[in-house]
Amino acid sequence: MSNRHHTAPAPQSGYRPGVTVVMATYNRARFLPEALQSLLAQTVPPTRIVVIDDGSTDGTGDALAPFVDRIEYIRQENGGKARALNRVLPTVDTEFVWFFDDDDAAYPDALAKLLETLHGDPTCGFAFGAFDVGQSEAGSLLAAAKRPAPYLHAEKTATWQRLELFRACTLMMSGALIRTAAVRAVGGLNEALIRGQDYDLMLRLAAHFPFRYCGSSVYVWREHDGARGSAAERHAHDDRIRAWARYNAPIGDYLRTRLPLALFQPDDDTTLDCARARRKALIVRAWAIANKLPAAATAADLCAAFEADAITPLDQDERRLLEQLFHHDFVVYRLPIPLRALTRLLGCAPGCAALIQLARGLYWLGHAQRLSWRKTHLLSRAALLYALGRCAALWHRPTGRAHAAAGTQPTSQR
Repeated sequence: MSNRHHTAPAPQSGYRPGVTVVMATYNRARFLPEALQSLLAQTVPPTRIVVIDDGSTDGTGDALAPFVDRIEYIRQENGGKARALNRVLPTVDTEFVWFFDDDDAAYPDALAKLLETLHGDPTCGFAFGAFDVGQSEAGSLLAAAKRPAPYLHAEKTATWQRLELFRACTLMMSGALIRTAAVRAVGGLNEALIRGQDYDLMLRLAAHFPFRYCGSSVYVWREHDGARGSAAERHAHDDRIRAWARYNAPIGDYLRTRLPLALFQPDDDTTLDCARARRKALIVRAWAIANKLPAAATAADLCAAFEADAITPLDQDERRLLEQLFHHDFVVYRLPIPLRALTRLLGCAPGCAALIQLARGLYWLGHAQRLSWRKTHLLSRAALLYALGRCAALWHRPTGRAHAAAGTQPTSQR
């Protein structure tokens, strides 16, 4: 684990051993029973299961009737998922808390695996497992055909697991067992977020505490076309990308302005005193915020990166991150780098190489588009960035500058 993290707080005397499951629900009566059955069927049973009904109007109370003697039930006026979970958090007196979604289903050994992982490393703030994706109507999710989520946690170091979480929501609250003291230390969930509140919490926990992967999938994430959000800001399944884009901005701002740059350094044995390391950390941060903030913020980090080190050629990690920079659902279909930033990047050979990598990423992203106008836009931007990068790279070659000064043309260009 990186020593850039704080140490997880030791369990306080007020905590008792065990796990409290907290589930917020809103109009998910058709999925809720299966989620609860999966929790009650754990090989290591939780100490408490608390369900907080966030003002449902679909008969959720009736769906919970068979479970009333095995769970604690709270009902409140609708205020959003984060507010509902935060209401229960002060009452949690167990060492660990498990926030589980009302439309997912846990594998029977999920809690056993997560507890074993946390008990094996008392410095961890949380343990997490991967998840499988299933499409199923109520009552058959665990038995339905499933596919693994596309996040290869086992192949990543702990540092890269954290950095990939900064980039995207690669792990979910339903798959994480968290020390109660750690949740309280970061202030619980952000009630200003209607979407992404679970991602925001896991990101803040990962920024402050070490964490460990348990080595396998622990639950099934249900794909369905039901509505999302609170009653005040309800949105359809098809509008989820637009909603994510809106609430991604404060998460991106937190990453860029609240976290130290050292947290974005992928090489644990390197400090930012080295210009080379500072450049790499800035490229990682640009990659992490590119799907959350306007292009100007990403471009500013890229420019700062190549001002920190304008000499050293790009390494393999930097090339990969730059190529992936605009591979996300929120890519803007226009020139992704402001003109002023373009001119600054063209001022050094590594900056030109960076533009070429960005162009390659846009090229492959464009080829993957089904809509012709999106394909055309992305491919034209890729061609422009590639041409600028290649031409400027020729200028930065020693022979190119010498010929330019003499008013002649290199032999290779005649």
